[in-house]
Amino acid sequence: NASIPACQKSRGSVAGSDHCEVRQQADELFEWMEAGGHFYVCGDAARMAGDVDTTLRAIIGEKKGLGEAGVQACMDTLVADGRYQRDVY
Repeated sequence: NASIPACQKSRGSVAGSDHCEVRQQADELFEWMEAGGHFYVCGDAARMAGDVDTTLRAIIGEKKGLGEAGVQACMDTLVADGRYQRDVY
């Protein structure tokens, strides 16, 4: 089991300067997805969760060569299979 923190506040950073890792780990995240990995997003619904969702969708689109409808179908499958879950507040 492995995890990547999506956004991690740097020590001494100011508000709004989260360091996001999702895009930087795109290849590894896609490999996990293709191998049956699960994605759990929890935290700030106003900013972080939406950014993670948008970035994950972009990665899927790029790696699979899908348009918006194809990406949505992939996300729907991940949700239906219990492989993409959100606990945001």
